[in-house]
Amino acid sequence: MLIILALPIAGLALLSPFVALMVALFAAAASISTALLNLWHPMPGNRRGMLSRHSQSKLMALLEHLMAMLWAIAIVLAVVGSAWALVPIALANVVLFCCSPPRRKPWRLAGMAASTPHRS
Repeated sequence: MLIILALPIAGLALLSPFVALMVALFAAAASISTALLNLWHPMPGNRRGMLSRHSQSKLMALLEHLMAMLWAIAIVLAVVGSAWALVPIALANVVLFCCSPPRRKPWRLAGMAASTPHRS
């Protein structure tokens, strides 16, 4: 991400260093959220399809595009100075939270292990 955005952000930094910093931070947040979506929901593959084009489920593709649009709207609103930038940021976090893998309850597993009798 940094290699692709280095030149545009450098040009933007000549005009406004603050806006360039904000764009870099929002771009990092967008790339991290997309990477998390892809890590949490990988596309299973086989040996034969290893060299073929990357393909993923349509739902994950739609969610990636939704996240990209939310982050793009957020940076535009933030650069303009609107407090409404918090709305797409919150929505992006809600989408990310809804797509996260289910959490395990360690206290439940520990309680089950403690309640089982040991055989000697």
